[in-house]
Amino acid sequence: MVNISLPDDVAQALTELAETQHRPIADVVAEMLNLYKHEEIQQSLPDSAFESIIGVFDDDITDLSTTTRETLQQVIQDKYGRSD
Repeated sequence: MVNISLPDDVAQALTELAETQHRPIADVVAEMLNLYKHEEIQQSLPDSAFESIIGVFDDDITDLSTTTRETLQQVIQDKYGRSD
């Protein structure tokens, strides 16, 4: 067991919270630490799977849905020097 010194206002807030929840102060602090650790892990991850792939498809093609054949023909011609 370790004794920790806290400012009076922090100790008072913890005491009131523990009394309100009918729990020991140590349990309240332990839960806060677990929540803090979980929050830190969440902050280090991308917000969504979609955000992790932002920029993967950056190119100069603006609307492939309407120019599929022309775009593919140009890509093949640029890459291989032919359009077949």
